[in-house]
Parts: sequence; C-alpha cells; structure tokens
Amino acid sequence: MDSELFTTPMVENIVAENAGKIVPFFGSAVSLFSPTSLPDWSGFIQQLIFSLGQAAEIGLPLYTEDVLPPNVGFEIASEIVAALKSGGLPEYKVTEILARRLGQNYLSVLRSFSQVSPNPIHEWAAAKLMDGTFPALMTTNFDRAIEIATIQLGGNVLFLTGNEPVDRDALEQFSSVVSLENRGLIVVGSFDAFYIARQLLPLMGVSSYSFLFKIHGDAGNPKSCVDTELQRTQGFPSQVTATLTAVIHQFSLFFMGYSGTDMSSNLNYLRLDSERDLARVFWLVREGDKPPVYSEMRPDVVQLVSGSFRGNIEWGKLNPDILERFKAWADKEIGAFWTCLVLADLADALSSGSSGDVCNNAVKLAILALNFSEQALLIAFNGSEYYKLGSLPLIQSAYQIQSAMNGGIAQSLASIESEVMSSMFFRSLVVSVRSNVTSDTNNQIVIAKLCHTAYNAITGGNLEQALNLSESAILELRNRFKDFRTFPDAYIPFAIYATVLRSLGFKEEAIVFMSDACNVARLVGNQVGLDILEELVESESHTQSYDSLKSETFKMLPVDFNEVIVSDPLFDNVADLPMGIPAWMLFAAHLNRALTVGDRVAIGPNFLLNSRIFVHETLFRNSESTKITLQFIRPLIPTSQKVRQKQGDAFVDVLLDLWNHENPILTNRNEYHIKNVSFLHEEVSDEFILLMNNFYKQHPQLIFWYDFLTISNNYGSSVLKLLNSPDTVRSFPSHLQEAADEVVGPLAEFVTLCCSPTKTGEKRNLYRSQLYKYGNLFTKSTSSDEFSKLVSSLQPDSLSDDFFAQREKIANKPWRYSTVLHALSDIPYINNIPSSYSFAIVGRMGSIGDEENAVSITSTSEISEISFPSNMLANLKIEELLAFRKLAEPFRVALREKDVKRIQESAKQLSDELQTLLFTSNERPLVNLVGSQRIEATSVKSEVEIVQGW
Repeated sequence: MDSELFTTPMVENIVAENAGKIVPFFGSAVSLFSPTSLPDWSGFIQQLIFSLGQAAEIGLPLYTEDVLPPNVGFEIASEIVAALKSGGLPEYKVTEILARRLGQNYLSVLRSFSQVSPNPIHEWAAAKLMDGTFPALMTTNFDRAIEIATIQLGGNVLFLTGNEPVDRDALEQFSSVVSLENRGLIVVGSFDAFYIARQLLPLMGVSSYSFLFKIHGDAGNPKSCVDTELQRTQGFPSQVTATLTAVIHQFSLFFMGYSGTDMSSNLNYLRLDSERDLARVFWLVREGDKPPVYSEMRPDVVQLVSGSFRGNIEWGKLNPDILERFKAWADKEIGAFWTCLVLADLADALSSGSSGDVCNNAVKLAILALNFSEQALLIAFNGSEYYKLGSLPLIQSAYQIQSAMNGGIAQSLASIESEVMSSMFFRSLVVSVRSNVTSDTNNQIVIAKLCHTAYNAITGGNLEQALNLSESAILELRNRFKDFRTFPDAYIPFAIYATVLRSLGFKEEAIVFMSDACNVARLVGNQVGLDILEELVESESHTQSYDSLKSETFKMLPVDFNEVIVSDPLFDNVADLPMGIPAWMLFAAHLNRALTVGDRVAIGPNFLLNSRIFVHETLFRNSESTKITLQFIRPLIPTSQKVRQKQGDAFVDVLLDLWNHENPILTNRNEYHIKNVSFLHEEVSDEFILLMNNFYKQHPQLIFWYDFLTISNNYGSSVLKLLNSPDTVRSFPSHLQEAADEVVGPLAEFVTLCCSPTKTGEKRNLYRSQLYKYGNLFTKSTSSDEFSKLVSSLQPDSLSDDFFAQREKIANKPWRYSTVLHALSDIPYINNIPSSYSFAIVGRMGSIGDEENAVSITSTSEISEISFPSNMLANLKIEELLAFRKLAEPFRVALREKDVKRIQESAKQLSDELQTLLFTSNERPLVNLVGSQRIEATSVKSEVEIVQGW
C-alpha cells in the first residue's frame, strides 16, 4: 500500500529504516485528498467569506435593491476573495477580523471538520500508529480523520479532556483494553490535555500506546483551536513546548503536507531553533521546492525528500458536506446581522487599490442589517455623538462612517501615536449591542467606547476628561478581562493613559504605563501594536528611571564569607513548571529575582551544567551579560564524588577527587554526568560548558564546596524514613491514598537495596535518578531491560517474587502513580540539598553555617500564567538588574547583621520600591493626581502639541 501512496520510494524506505523512532508531522495538505477533500488554509478562509456573503443577503427587506445592487453579498465576498488571492488582503487579517467580531462563534465553524471521511494517507498513518511504526504523530490539522481511520481499522481511541480526575479514570479503563497486539491511540487536542499528557511522555515508543498530538487544537473542541496570527504570535504554553522538545530529543520528525509557514516569523515555533543541534528532520516536498524556512535551518538537520502523495485532489471542488456545514454555520449560527458587519470589516481592510464601491456597498449593507434588526442599535462616531439609524439619514450616515473608516480622521494626525489610539476604533466604528452577543464582545465594546471618547477628548484639548475616561477604561479592562490574551487590543487603554500622563507632565509615570502597554501587546501577541509602541518609547526607555542608580563601570565583586546566598528549588531539572510560561522565561525571572535580593545564588551542577533550557536559553541568551551574571552564581560542587562507570563488561565505582582537580566544572560534567551510567544527562553545548569551566577556573573562590557523601547519606535515610512512616499514605490527598499505599512497599524494597552495602562492605548511597528510573519518571522511558541491568549492578542477595512485576505495573501507569512517586522522591531531595539546609553542612572553604544567610525565594506558584512579573523580570537588562541590586543593599546588610527589626523594615521598603517598578499591568495603581491645577495648566496645549508629546 505504501508504494501506491507516494511518488518516491524514499518515504517508505525512511519509515522502514526508522520504525519506532520516527514521528510524522502532518500539515493541511494531507486532508486535501479525496474523499476527505477538506480545503487548505487559503481555501478554508475563502469558503468562509463566500458563506458569509450568501448569509448576509438573507432576511434583508425587499427594497434593498433601491440602495444596493442585486447579489451584493456575493459581489462583496468575491471582491474580498480576489484581494486575498492577489495579496491585497493578508489571510491572517481575515482570521483576526472574524475572531474579533464573532468571538467563540467563529471557532464553532471548525466543528465541521469533526466528522470527515479519511483518505488513504490517513488510513496509512493510522495503521502505522497501531503497529508501533509511528510512536506518535503530530499535526496542525483540526479534523478527526486519523481518529476515524483508527476506529475503522479496529483500533481504540481515547480523547484526553484536560480534566485530571476524568482523564485519570478514563486512562485506567483504557489500559484494560489495550496491549502490544491491540494498541491504543491517545489523542491530545487542547492545551489542558497537553498538561495531562506530560506525565504520559515516558510511554512514547515503549508501550501499548501511540499518541496523536494536535498542537493547533481539535475540531471536536473549537475553543482549543489555534487559528489566528495573534494566537500563533503568543506561541505555545510550556506544556506544549515540553512535548515538542521530548519528541525532537527522542525521535526523527517527518514533515508531510506541511508548508512551514507557521515558522516563517519564528523558527522556534516548533522548537527547531533551540533544539537545532539535536533535531533530525525529513521533509517531503514537491520536486524543485524548498520550504520558506529551509535557508534558516541547518542542512545537516533537514533532509529534503523530493516527491508527493499520490491521490486525487479536486481543485475548486470542496467536500459538499463541508460546504453545507459552512453555509448552515453562517446562516443559522451567525445570521445576516453579524455577517453584514463582518463583510463591512473585511471590506474596510482591503488594500487602497481595491474598488471604492466595494467599501461603500459593504458599509451600506451593514447599516441596512443594523437598521432592520430587532435590537436598539447605535453607531459610535466621533466619540460623544451618536446617530440612531433610521431610513432617512441612512446613506448620509454610511458615507460619514466610511470616511472615518478610510482614515479621514486618522490622516489628520501626523504622528504614529494616532495610529496606536485609533487602530482598533476606526476599524470597528460600527458597533452594536444585542442580547445574544458574546460576553467578550460586549466587554470589548464598553472599553472601546471609553477609549474612543478619551481619544476625542485628547484631540479636543480636554485632558481632564481624557484622564478620567482612560482611567475608567483601564479599570474596566482589568475587571472584565482577567486574561488579557482574549482581547488583542488590550494594550490600547494603557497607551492612551500614558499619553495623557505625558501631556500632563508626568513623564516618568507615562514611561511606566507605556512600558505596560508594550508588555500587554507582547503578551496578547499583537505584533503590530508592539512595533508601534516600541518605536514610541525607543528614545525614552523605561530604564531611564534607573539612571541615578547605575554605576559608570562594573567591577568584579569579591567573595564575602558572610554574604547572603540565595537558593531556589525551581532550579531543578525535573521541577514541575507552571503552565503557560515558557521555561526559559520562568528560569530567567527566578534568577533575576534571586540576584536582586541576594549577594549571590547557589546552583547545583545537576542544573547549572545539565539543564539545556537554562544554559542555552536563559544563561547564555545574551552573551554580553552572561559573564556578569556568572560572577553572581556560586556553583555547588562536591569535594569528591563516587560514580559508577562501565569499564569493559563490568561496572566499576570510581571516586572523583574534584577538590584537587584543575578543572572541577568540566570534570564533574564529563565524569559524573556523561560517563556515569546512573545519571541521565541532557545534551548541553560543550562550548557553554567550557566557557563556564574557564570562568570558574579563573575565579575559583566562587565555587561552593560541600561534602557529597554527607548529603547522599542523608537523602537515602530521609526517603526510607518517609516510606516507613505510617503517616505517609494519610498525608496524600484522598484520591491519591490508594495509589500511595500501593507504592510505598515496593519502593521501600528498592530503596533498601540501593542503600545496602556492597559485597565488599562499602557503603552505598541513594540517588534520586534511581528512584526516577524505578518510577519511569524521566521523559525518556527507562525500559524493563534497562531497569533490570540497574538492579543487577546492585548485586542483590534476594528480591521478592513480584519485585519486577510491581515495578512494571507502577512504571506503566503514570496517570495513577507519577504524582505520588514525584512527592516521595522530590520532597526529601529538596529538603536535603545544601541550599535548602541554608548551607549548614559539613563543607570546605566557603561553607556558611548560619541559616539567616540563605534567603528562600518565592515559589513558582506566585507567577501565574497571565501575570507579567515573569515577562518583565526575564527581560531585565543587566543595568536594570544592577540597579535593583543597589536598591536591595540595605536589605542584604540587615540580613548579614542578623538584625531582625532592620530585616523587616528593609524588606518592606524594598518591596515597596520594587513594586513601583515591577507591578503587573493588571495590578499597578493608577497615578494619584491631587486636584486639577496641573490639568488646567496644561489643558491649553494645542492638539498638535499633545500628539507630538512623545
């Protein structure tokens, strides 16, 4: 069958040679082939527009032809589609307009793709998933063709919901009906589902399950779908990028039917930039074609495969069932009222070269729909003046609105600032309110009216009114949108407020709020708005408010044995990171926060030298600041360390003397991480490791030495004490207690074995990696054979009869046991590492025995997925960080002197000072202006002076 699918035998050869180690990545072209016959992205948008055009004419009054030509909806749709084809109207612009105007009602059209007929490509992929050739398949497609094909071939399919209790029970039931001979397909089709799927990643390629990762969402759950340019610019949350990284690290990717346009503005959209040294990619392209991003990728990473699918594509003829669903969606779910408004928006977005008649007719059509709707309708125009539509002023109002849409007002302002304040409102002057409008749309209308009126107050010179209105807009925004990402123009109220403050003479405050506007634009993914705002503040960066704190030069700080050393439990390779924040950003935020309040931060080698994301994307993200940052980091290095290495056919324990070694950093990395059979190391650039080694070789006083054996002994005894305690099971939440009860006994037997003396009487230590291998907690699975070899290396005298069976049961059900295993492994580890003991340990040269000298940095849960501290702290420039450190100096002095009262006072003062600089945009207090004297004094400024204020 394979040879009938492709025009080249290379595809089936590559798949056969990499069976079990290759993951296809399907793009929209796969579903073009009949009988699926779905449109590609361009065809999808075009068909939506025609469906809207048809629905727009339904229900309009009979005398519409007195004002508009026949078939006006179809004619307008045709002109818009023509502009799409010629490049006069970008596709992303259409999806943004649809999403803005229709909200979740727009995404509901994607349900049309949930019931489709699979084509031979889908059937081929389903068969490969069922026999294990493909451990997983990734796709940007919404349709359920692969799932349907799997069911038709007799396979089992489970859709994760993202609801943990529901999914846990479903997985338990699913596990009873699958086997290696009857594999199950787990479908991951929403961001919440990806969070659940993280704990299932060790099952990829080594179990009875295959996975379908739908990174843009699933048609059965339209809210999950990523469909607009704004959503793509926002990027994937951490749980999706973690999955992409895991797949790239373990398998080859094979792009099929995928153009790569998602990566055109961001090569790292699919993690292929950050992981370029590990990625292996095959890409099926038509003869002579190259993906648009090919030139930016390493040629040794990407192998182009010339060829294509065989099959029938009926160009211009779409699946009739899909067409009927589109029409039903436009007619019944959207209706003439809203389709007319969407057509008006789309016509307004056409390039200047398009026919003016189209814009005129689209606006007239919208007004007719408004005029004859059952709701009380208003058109907002020039801020404070509203026109109630009636039959007589109909055409006059249409031309006035169109004039505004075409930029008549905006063009009178000769500053880019006017574009910021008018961009949303002149594109959407036709606003309406009706009972069944989505709540988000209602909320956007409220804020839009406030901002539009504030804008008119600015241009009219009434700054007091503009101040009050812009304040109200921000407060309404915060109240109505807990997550700004659902409102693409959420940055505009902050930009208007900053403009008013600037015009009133509050320059520093204005810079802060304009920076907030930048942060919001970045968060919501509005690249156009962000570009405009960054241009506005380029010459007046918010770092100017730190000028008085900066030093002219930076000198290496000496090591003070009474310095405040900070530790952060997030700096752990297997820490459970919160959803929604890119890992590099979270690490950078925590690092900068730690370096603000402490003299230095202590980081263990298992993270500093072995976390690929931290090293590549956080620490060495900016080469200019890395050297300065390194001098604030104290590596935790053991004086000596016992490692198990393979020499020939035998495993040998080797004692590393790092204390006397010329290159302790490099040696620790090479001998303990890479060569140590008990350690699972990440691929970190040798160049970066060598740079760190050379830096700390030049500054050995920064290394914090500790006794590894003391720490290791404590860890093993702590875990055993926890496992043997009768209170341990009861300490878990009720829904986990049964699983905990099943785990503690078998795990205690394994831990006892790990801690037992060798045959020659030497004491052995427990490593957390051993527990992770027992529980199959690493992203890369620890197979039964690998675990058996680990146990054999420990030379057990005897094991219980069901020892391996119990481990197999636990390892194959991560949904049931992984949370319990993480707690039993991680809690003693965190409590036992040197930094958590505040360095009150037996150490050498540089050890500190006073608990007060270690500052606990706030937990990861304090940075929520929609807050801005992570964004602001992660992107601090080095001069800003040094300025923050200077602010925190009194706090550190109080800590060194152990003056409790001064610690409390300085901590409050530092908190107040930092909050004025690092308030989240949804929490920052508005400026308190006493009286109106300054407002009156500056309200005489002309419109030009106000607009040119920036």
